[in-house]
Amino acid sequence: MELIVVVIIIGILAMIGLPQFFKVAERARSSEGVSLLGAVRSAELRYAAGCGVTTNILAKLDVDMPDTIRYFNAPVPNSIGFDPNDPGNFDALVATITRNAANNPGYGAYVLQIRLNGAINCTDAGTSICSTLGYPAP
Repeated sequence: MELIVVVIIIGILAMIGLPQFFKVAERARSSEGVSLLGAVRSAELRYAAGCGVTTNILAKLDVDMPDTIRYFNAPVPNSIGFDPNDPGNFDALVATITRNAANNPGYGAYVLQIRLNGAINCTDAGTSICSTLGYPAP
């Protein structure tokens, strides 16, 4: 009887704890994408400061991408037509990165975007992973 009670208690704790663990683990994995987006944003700002314009070609930016990106596809910079005199331009979209759905069976694919002001946005395919991870919609 005591063994059954212990097994039931462990089962209840697992039902409560495992979903939280998977959310925290996915949040940690998403930090790879956020880190890469931050590097692209910084490189884009340096490029705009030197050239007066932005680029959507990753190879033109002075950013070192890792040889293997484990959880995301390579970031895609956007050409935003940087104008330092336009305060509205700091809300412009700088780069996008997509979470690989193949190795994320629990949550599926989602897209992280970084804006010139450093804000991170998230878009999913109706899976509500973005709100689970705490990222706002664009």
